[in-house]
Amino acid sequence: QDYLRSKEEGREDATLQLLLNLSSQRGICFPCTPSSSLSFAQHHLLATPFPLLHTIKDDSSSEIQVAWEDVRLQLRCYLLERLSTESQTTRAVPSLSINQRVHRLQQLCFLYPECEVLTHYQEVRGQAMLALLHCAMSSSPANVTGFDRVTVAFRSVVPALTQALTEDLHILPRVVEQDAILGFLNASYLRPLARELTSLMERECETALRDNTMPG
Repeated sequence: QDYLRSKEEGREDATLQLLLNLSSQRGICFPCTPSSSLSFAQHHLLATPFPLLHTIKDDSSSEIQVAWEDVRLQLRCYLLERLSTESQTTRAVPSLSINQRVHRLQQLCFLYPECEVLTHYQEVRGQAMLALLHCAMSSSPANVTGFDRVTVAFRSVVPALTQALTEDLHILPRVVEQDAILGFLNASYLRPLARELTSLMERECETALRDNTMPG
């Protein structure tokens, strides 16, 4: 715990490698339970929707469990930050390769159930795609307004959306069962984008209606 809180570079990856070595070489089983911070409803949801690829018996005492919860929370924050940063398709931050992304997700699956990992990864990918759409909207040329602005912004996001879908179609089969993939893609990309586009179109409709009803 103290080591993870230090400022030493690479401490998170070193800790993850140590834990994996202890598990694979010494046969030490670490608890892989849902987050203690989840609500009862979230625990119930995580217990059913996605088939798990592995289970780990939890025989830890309460003191060790508290320490383990703290350690894996810090590691989860680190891994999700890496996945989040590397989900941004910008020149300043090169996109993570498929193998690297699979490796990060597998590390998360060592710490938490696959269903919970999917939930967090879904948020990371969905937020990155919505951020691209918002960026495209805000950077539209001044002479592009109204519905054209929404259309142009969405068109500029389509290549990134296609790339993200293609990447995850290669990544997810190596992390979760096949029947979880379609639901993940829908919840990560299609549903949030459809909801956001609907909101943008409704806003433009309200603006157009207001402009048309204003006295000349």
